[in-house]
Amino acid sequence: MLRSSPSAMLGGAETVSSGKTRAETTTSREQQTADRLYLMELPKALSSEALLMLREGINMALSRWSALQMAVENEWGSRNSRDIANKLCDDVFVWFTHSKEPLYIEDLDEKLDQGLLSLNTEADDGSIGEVAEKLMILHEECSEGNYSSIEKLREACAHRMVHSHVKQAPERSSQEWWWTRLLSS
Repeated sequence: MLRSSPSAMLGGAETVSSGKTRAETTTSREQQTADRLYLMELPKALSSEALLMLREGINMALSRWSALQMAVENEWGSRNSRDIANKLCDDVFVWFTHSKEPLYIEDLDEKLDQGLLSLNTEADDGSIGEVAEKLMILHEECSEGNYSSIEKLREACAHRMVHSHVKQAPERSSQEWWWTRLLSS
């Protein structure tokens, strides 16, 4: 179950510095985005299919997080950086699936931040909150049997894999090409 801002949970209108309520100062789409900052879910029992999809979704979402991948590729957390990143994936999955308490996005933010810190990395670009929000949405969708976001992640990851294996060949002079061709015949 998703809830919006703390004041909305208490039945009050949240005011901003201008004295207007948030609803008066933002459009409904902006409101939805702002309310996601206060995401909270009650833990739900997931089907075995949903558990598999959630694990895959978490792994794909974190594999697309550039801050985490840079830390792994450059081994900023040691030669075991990949293992540390895999442990973060496992920790996030366990947090979603074994928590008895409500799931607050702030707790997930903290877990992701600690994961980056274990790789000697800090993300000041707002990506921790973005990744946390995407993961919360993935969990909610999986609990509803909706795997469309995971399908989109699969497509994006497959597309990235195709392009990561294609590299531009170094330019050769016509003379180099000729000698290479002559020697290979």
